[in-house]
Amino acid sequence: DLGDGVTLDLVRVPAGTFVMGDDGGEADEAPAAAVTIDRPFWIGRTEVTNAQFARFDPAHRSRFEHRSSWIFSEAYLGWPLDGPRQPVVRVSWEEAAAFCRWLSARTGLRVALPTEAEWEYACRAGTATALSHGGVEADFSRRANVADARIRELAFEGWRPRSPDLAPRDARFDDGFLVTAPAGSYEPNAWGLQDLHGNAA
Repeated sequence: DLGDGVTLDLVRVPAGTFVMGDDGGEADEAPAAAVTIDRPFWIGRTEVTNAQFARFDPAHRSRFEHRSSWIFSEAYLGWPLDGPRQPVVRVSWEEAAAFCRWLSARTGLRVALPTEAEWEYACRAGTATALSHGGVEADFSRRANVADARIRELAFEGWRPRSPDLAPRDARFDDGFLVTAPAGSYEPNAWGLQDLHGNAA
């Protein structure tokens, strides 16, 4: 309970072992190695929302995602990112850590950002595929908010003249949102966690 009717849901992640990294991936992903999570831990069911973060920092603004031109005010040209259920964005690591300290003081529990291993383990939820719902060619539209057919709006709904339609995407699918979707909009992984791919990547 964060106060004023705002809550933060947690999911218990079991202890276990998984393979972290990718021998064929980027240099900092190799070599793949078995990693053990020694104890169960709790993690947020979704990303932290603007409403949740506002209980800690009422002055924070996630602002807008700019349209195709940056020469006028962002309020006129941008898609809003400040909805109460949208994930908080434009938060530094220091601000995120301070939010965790605030949560610890408020709840009496030890709250911290997950380690890279804890986050990947929770995201994978027992899978060994590139994404928690399958390979990179799998239809992500029910599980993730990533660059899809809707991205063309970045070029076609901005100020005129239009920007070049250059944003990379997988146009086979449409996940329903151009910018951040309200937290929890997509199907959960096997452990009940949502929005682990994309949205506020």
